[in-house]
Amino acid sequence: IGDFMIYGIHENTCPKTKKIPVQVYAATAFGSEHQTTKMCLTAISELHSLMPAPNKILDMGTGSGILSIAAAKIWQKTPQIIAADIDSESVDVTSNNALTNDVENNITAILSDGYTNPAIKTNAPYNLIFANILANPLKAMSKEAYISLTNGGCYLISGFIDNQEEDIIKHHIKEGFKLLKTYRNENWRAALLQK
Repeated sequence: IGDFMIYGIHENTCPKTKKIPVQVYAATAFGSEHQTTKMCLTAISELHSLMPAPNKILDMGTGSGILSIAAAKIWQKTPQIIAADIDSESVDVTSNNALTNDVENNITAILSDGYTNPAIKTNAPYNLIFANILANPLKAMSKEAYISLTNGGCYLISGFIDNQEEDIIKHHIKEGFKLLKTYRNENWRAALLQK
């Protein structure tokens, strides 16, 4: 997917590839092979060629940590990444996957219901925020996301479907974001926004 090769923990070595390897434990990596994740990985690949290495990244709703790990690897371990999730198992899985992929020094996995964990505010502003979640939480968190970004910072959102796209984009534009690009995979959508 994009610049990345995603492979399972059950494989002793990465399949032969020139792409950046990201290894995840498939049993607990819910959503890692989902259309939304694929679109986000494609967007990260494109962002790598367009923007300087971000110093700080927030991965909201990190799941298995796959986007955080991909970002840490593609930008050659320059960013400091906060990987937040409402689910404690996801926090553990992300920490373990970061260790497996040798990017544990770049990723801090934390338990947080949206932006409520104080560490998120302490580490702001971010150059880049990922939020691969669902439509309603995206709308609910749009104001906090905008506040948490640097001027010119990018916000990659996904987890909504075709008939929600117009509503989600309009909501974020009202918040002050500019739409840079939309991504489509079957009926799922992602959008790259900028503050």
